[in-house]
Amino acid sequence: MEVAALLHGVGKIGIPDAILRKPGPLNSSEYNLMSRHLEMTAHVLSSCCADESVIDIVRNAGHWYHSRRQPEESQGDNLPLGARMLAIVNAYDSMTSSHYFRKAMAREQASAELFAFAGTQFDPNLIREFHEFGLADQPFNHPEVARTWLKSLQDQPENKSWAWRCMESPPAADSNESFYEGYLESTLDAVIFIDSNLNIVKWNDGAERLTGIIEESVLDRRWLPSLVSLRDSSGNLLSDEDCPVLAVLQNADSTLLRMELSTRAGSRRSVNVHIFPILSNASVVSGAAVEIRDVSDEETLERRYMRLQKRITLDPLTQAANRAEFDRSLAVMVDEHSLANTPFSLVICDIDHFKSVNDLFGHQAGDEAIKTFTTVLKGSARQEDLVARYGGEEFAVLCPNCDNEAATVRAERWRSAICETDIEPLKGRRITASFGVTELQPGDTAETILRRADRALLKAKQTGRNRVVQLGVGEGEQQDSLQRPKRFWQFWIPWHSNHFESVSECEMSCAVPLGIVIEKLKGFVADREAEVLNIERNEARLEVLGSPCRCQKCAKRGKKPVRFIMDLTFLPHTRLTHGGSNDQHLEASTTDVIVRITPEDIDKKKQKIILHQAALLIRSLRSYLAVVVPEE
Repeated sequence: MEVAALLHGVGKIGIPDAILRKPGPLNSSEYNLMSRHLEMTAHVLSSCCADESVIDIVRNAGHWYHSRRQPEESQGDNLPLGARMLAIVNAYDSMTSSHYFRKAMAREQASAELFAFAGTQFDPNLIREFHEFGLADQPFNHPEVARTWLKSLQDQPENKSWAWRCMESPPAADSNESFYEGYLESTLDAVIFIDSNLNIVKWNDGAERLTGIIEESVLDRRWLPSLVSLRDSSGNLLSDEDCPVLAVLQNADSTLLRMELSTRAGSRRSVNVHIFPILSNASVVSGAAVEIRDVSDEETLERRYMRLQKRITLDPLTQAANRAEFDRSLAVMVDEHSLANTPFSLVICDIDHFKSVNDLFGHQAGDEAIKTFTTVLKGSARQEDLVARYGGEEFAVLCPNCDNEAATVRAERWRSAICETDIEPLKGRRITASFGVTELQPGDTAETILRRADRALLKAKQTGRNRVVQLGVGEGEQQDSLQRPKRFWQFWIPWHSNHFESVSECEMSCAVPLGIVIEKLKGFVADREAEVLNIERNEARLEVLGSPCRCQKCAKRGKKPVRFIMDLTFLPHTRLTHGGSNDQHLEASTTDVIVRITPEDIDKKKQKIILHQAALLIRSLRSYLAVVVPEE
């Protein structure tokens, strides 16, 4: 028992110094590694101790007296008496001694801790005897006892415990081992083995080729980042304290890093560094392996790809997205927000009288004006927005998750900001810009929303420039009326031989005169590229293409849009209202619109598609005409 008590901590030589000297509490992986020091001690003693009882005490000193995690044969009185005693005095000594991470406890507090774990971690009978021994007030002198132990170890009776025990020789190298050796020498990657003390034990040919350092000059030398001038991904030199190998040894977790190293020739190489721990049979970290792969050529390819990507998607003058990237992103955003039924707005803007800027100050001044305008747009754009140069002095901004009102407010900020921005080549003069704003509406495509934004921009220019004009009500304002129509909304498909009657007929109420309704209808016709077949008094007949279904099922089947005939009947109304305290009669004009939609295709297989596209047409028309739904 004396021998086991003196030597049970020998295995801590296998624990990294960083853990032993850590000033704070251990994390879970460090604690697991620390708790294996008794196994390491038993492994060391197994080669030099002839007394199995000593090894047995050491091996079981860390076992609990009763624990569900341990087998029955390693619990209770089945544990060696010396192991149960050693567990108690070891815990008591640890609690009453000062450490880096904890101050010493009072003896009474340490005794209370022992009793708290009596019957679980410790033998309750031995805890009681230990407590009674401490109360006996016996003369007790630690140095004297220690000298007695050290002296008794020199006596012949104690030396019988020691004898050289030849360990089983390792099996002869088989084909697998030669295969591994062959791999290490033939691989182009650098492979370095480092032991738990950070000493280099293997440096293969790949490491020599990559670094220019031969194996003989580094074997048994301490591994440090400064050996090969390791740098992080930002090019900063790593300090020896920040060595990633040390972190792997401490945490027993692998890591993969993009770094740089310097060769003996002085050149820098971009490398991928893969570091992973090497565990012994007892699952103890005995070292680490470092694989280094030269990715300089790959990184060059990545940089070339990024440069090419910028050339393809960015405008060279402004570094905003170019026309091709805008067209691609617009189509994607329209599809995504139509499926998700979320708001999406498009802003198109144009520098006013830009030709006069070039004529008066030159094209270089014009370029500066364009770049300044881009800076203003980007300065207050959100991260998810896309600012694109649409062409010449015209720009477009895609605003996902942004409705018409919010987009208009932002456009007004841009307009005010550019008016207040000085441009040095213009010699004190400033530029202005016009903005057209619209929101995604039911049944919209990339083409229809772009045409509507263009019409808004044209209207801003026609009404004096340096202003913001919005068109389109937006889908959100009409959603309730679409879900619960207040007038009537009927779908029917009576099939009579080859005759296909209307699939949708409804009545809409617009709180504006007939003339304004006609103007709004012109926008619907222009944006959807509808063909006007006939106009007679208060009736109109249009031929219009339905919006394709955007669901995944229809997209996979390649469902095409259906062509419809849309008959509209306009019923203007004028009513008198009372105004103010003078009780004056005012005229208020409203217009009712009766809509009837008939498909040209009579294929019965397309019944669901026809109904769906007809509903989208009705929703789109409602948005354009700003339909008012009366309260019930």
